[in-house]
Amino acid sequence: MSDMVKRVARAIYKIAYEGFDHGQWDDLSQDMRDEYLHQARAAISAMSEPTEDMALSMFMALDMKHNSVADICRIMADCALK
Repeated sequence: MSDMVKRVARAIYKIAYEGFDHGQWDDLSQDMRDEYLHQARAAISAMSEPTEDMALSMFMALDMKHNSVADICRIMADCALK
């Protein structure tokens, strides 16, 4: 399993219980962790086909020669979050 899937799963878990004492990720049962990992995969999969705005932001970023691949990924993700 990729680090990104784990990162997104933990973020979903954290936001689901924001404001509550929800314990630590490692304290969850394996079934609960699997559910958040499933949700994370679905969220990441939904982003695999970029929107027109995401594609445009990527092309604009590519025109700016100083952007790294990581910068372009961040720019596309930021666009998706708008």
